[in-house]
Amino acid sequence: MDTVEQDLARREAEPRRGPRLPALSEELREAVRYAGLVFLSVRIGVGLLVVLGMGLVPANAQNQDGQLLDRFNQVQARGWAMFLGAWERWDAQWYLRIIDGGYPLDDIRAAFFPVYPMLSWVVRPLVGGSTLGAATLVANLSYLGALILLFRLTEVERDRAFAKRAVLYLAVAPMGFFLLAPYTEALFLLLALGVFWCARHQRWLPAGLLGALASGTRSVGFVLALPVAVEALQAARAAGDRRSAVRTLLAGLTGAALVPLGLLAYLGWWELRAGDGLFPIRLQETHWAHVRAWPWMTLWTGVRQGTTGIAEFSNGYPQLDLVLVAVALAGTVWALRRLPPSYGLWTLASVLLPLVTPTPFRVLISAPRYFVVVFPLTWAIARFAERFRAHDLVVAASAGLLGLLAVLHVTNYYVY
Repeated sequence: MDTVEQDLARREAEPRRGPRLPALSEELREAVRYAGLVFLSVRIGVGLLVVLGMGLVPANAQNQDGQLLDRFNQVQARGWAMFLGAWERWDAQWYLRIIDGGYPLDDIRAAFFPVYPMLSWVVRPLVGGSTLGAATLVANLSYLGALILLFRLTEVERDRAFAKRAVLYLAVAPMGFFLLAPYTEALFLLLALGVFWCARHQRWLPAGLLGALASGTRSVGFVLALPVAVEALQAARAAGDRRSAVRTLLAGLTGAALVPLGLLAYLGWWELRAGDGLFPIRLQETHWAHVRAWPWMTLWTGVRQGTTGIAEFSNGYPQLDLVLVAVALAGTVWALRRLPPSYGLWTLASVLLPLVTPTPFRVLISAPRYFVVVFPLTWAIARFAERFRAHDLVVAASAGLLGLLAVLHVTNYYVY
């Protein structure tokens, strides 16, 4: 055996290496590999389709009221630059303006919450000062991270084969192009998954902080307090003794109470700045004509528009709205019956909220877009495909709609 002196001498003679990074677990390596492959396939495939589509589909020059679009939504990129530039459309333009100029008092930027543009502003120097590049990078990295985390969460809750289907179905979802665009969907999805991962592992403080970031990304993020509280109640009931139960419950409810802080901080900032803390919320009514309604009334109106709307709208948008919302409602019922309560209740709340504040001219217009981040619905679709051996049908139908809607979106058609 080597003496201590010989061992030290041998170590000194070995070439020096930097500190080793911790090895990834086999589960995480598989999640990164599969999610990365799916992400790259969809990113490249949809990007190429958009470039071709913008060359083949005439750009729409009118908004939903028949008025000419101003230059706000006109195509600026040409050729291969459209691989990224094509996504500079609709609400993405507002986020880019916020990154460049913050929140003035004389336009509607206040309706767009600050966490996503703040992160994009931070990374902008890393991409040569490109605002669009920074916003796209944050969205796409969030999307990739969300796919990885969805894989791991699904694998823990179910199994690896089911996790692969869930990741694929989310990636080819008809509204999945919003996860590629410079919108908040990808970041919000990542944060929501993080909240559930932490809450399911009883890591209450990280769950609350991630939830606070989510509610500062989109106003509906405050609903993530619900699953954190539910998980805390269940963990307290499962505790071995009363003291542990009380400690767990207090820690969990504290985490849940942190979730709305992102929303409250943003509204409080507007209260201090303009004397109107509800200004960002009121813009939804004054500019986008959202009204309050009972969800069943919204659904009834959506059914009427979806069954008679061809003559009224001269397009198939209300029919598509109705089909996608019906799928979401069926998935919600499945989630309530088959998933742990935290998943089912969050799914129900997330599906009902858009139905409470519809836009009368087309009441279901935004609902399918909002549903793309409600990941338990993807589990419902995966279970349907598993039970009825409909994998190929689900992938083909979803991917076809994804490509079609992505091209319509970038050519200024008012899809969602």
